This record gives sequence, structure tokens and C-alpha cells, in this order.
Amino acid sequence: LLSALLVASASGCNHISNNNEGETTTVTQAQTEVGTSAETQIATEGSIALNGNKSAAINYTITQSGEITLRLEDWQEEHVVTSVSLSDEEISSFRRAFKVVAVGSQNACLFLAEQNKVTAISFEKGSPEEKVTSLDISQDIIGIAGNFTDDNKGYLFTFEEVSDGHAAGGAKISNLYVTEDGGVTWNAISTQYVSSISLREHIIFARMVSQDVGMISGNYFATDYNFCERTLLTIDGGHNWANVAELPQINELAWAIVDDFSLVDGDYILTVRYTASELDNTYAYAKYQLVDMTTWVRIS
Repeated sequence: LLSALLVASASGCNHISNNNEGETTTVTQAQTEVGTSAETQIATEGSIALNGNKSAAINYTITQSGEITLRLEDWQEEHVVTSVSLSDEEISSFRRAFKVVAVGSQNACLFLAEQNKVTAISFEKGSPEEKVTSLDISQDIIGIAGNFTDDNKGYLFTFEEVSDGHAAGGAKISNLYVTEDGGVTWNAISTQYVSSISLREHIIFARMVSQDVGMISGNYFATDYNFCERTLLTIDGGHNWANVAELPQINELAWAIVDDFSLVDGDYILTVRYTASELDNTYAYAKYQLVDMTTWVRIS
């Protein structure tokens, strides 16, 4: 059913076109019969990036019959994905496929990318019902990310590779989608003025934390770890993105990456993970507060 969904290794590419809405269907758990012991035997298991951050993840299992179960720790429940049934070949390639999960307080969405589309499978807490939306792709991308900012509003990012003169290449937001109904429908946000960032290794963080503010960031590469050069901030809902202003003491934070960016009690708080000691490869963390949407103040 979804053989093309399970594409490519990390070097493969997909891209979503600017369709305003995708075709939506509904599948309920009642349509999936409880299998025999052989059918429920686990064929593979692993983790999927969570809420736009590759350092956070949720676990999944796939049975030999191709049934996917997501373990949602925040909800303290498991969700059996009823709209996808994988073949043996698809099971073996699922680990390499582009896939992310966005989880809010009441809604969640599993995104699966393939060569010609991204499929968004949305569901509510405590409910077996799923809504399946397909978003067409017009050209290749190098990754996807998604998250919810409240009970109903969520975002989907897709990224494409661009040539920017850097030896490792560059990356750019190719599309940004927003849902206001828990993932049932997705509308495009214009990204025609979005700048690219030097692509060190891959995009490791992409999240809208409010209606106006969001951040994307790439990983460091070799000895080239300019954090501000590979991190972009939006303060206008994702229409425009610019490099973050220099962080206090950032030059002392070797190998820095975004660990978290969140709205906490009305303040935008960035957490950066850096290498505290290159001798024993230990990490430490620094927290910054965004002031007046322009300046960063170190708070810990």
C-alpha cells in the first residue's frame, strides 16, 4: 500500500509542493483485526524523531504482519497505526525512511515521506481513529520535521538541498505547512523569502514554538562549528528567517548544537548543548532568553 513511502537513505531526497490541502481519508482501528501470535511477533523496533528535534524520539515496533505501534510516553499510551500495513521489504527499509512524529497534548501526527508525497497520519489521544492526508511533492527534499504548538495547531517542515558555496552544501526550507484542526488539513505558509543555511551534516532541529516564533538549526561539521551561521530564527510566523544574533560566550561553546527551543512562561528559552571537554567528550548546557525578539541573554 505504501511501498514508496519507505524511501531512501539519509542521502535520498523528497520535496512537498505548495498544495493548500491534501486529500483526507479516515481509517479506524476496527478495520484492523487482532492478529495471531505469529502476526503480532515483533519484526523490528526503533525510534522516530519527536517534535522537530532529532535528539528527542518516541519508540515504535513493527510486527511481522506489518503493523506499526507508536509508544507515546507523554500520553502514557500506545497507538496502533491502522492506515499503514507494511510488506516485508517495507519493514526492512522503514528505519531508513524519512519519518517524524509531532505530539501535542491532545493530537499527534506521524509524517512519512516518499518520492512523490508526504503522508500525514493524525490521531487524537485515547482514540483509535486516524485521519490520513496526502501532500504532493514536486521535487526532492533532504528531511522533514513537525510539531504542535497547542491542542490543534501544528507545523510541518520540509527541507531541500541547495548550492551555497559551502563545501558541504546548503539546506533550505522548501515548504512549511500549518494545521489548525489537529492535522486533518494542512495549509501552506509562503517561504519564498527564506534564506539557506550552510549544511554541516543535517538539519537536527526545526520547530515553531508559537504562532510567530520558530527556529531551525543544522549540525556542526569537522572543525567548522559556527553556531549562528547554521541557525535561523523566524519572528513572523515562518515567512522570513534570519541567522540568530550572536549568543553571549558562544565562542567558548565548542561544538554547540540546539538542544531545545521552547516558550516557557511567556519567555522564549534556547538551550544549547556544547562540548565541555574535548579530552573526555563530556557535554554541558547553556540557556539563553530571547529579549525584544533580537537579543539573547544568557540565564544559566
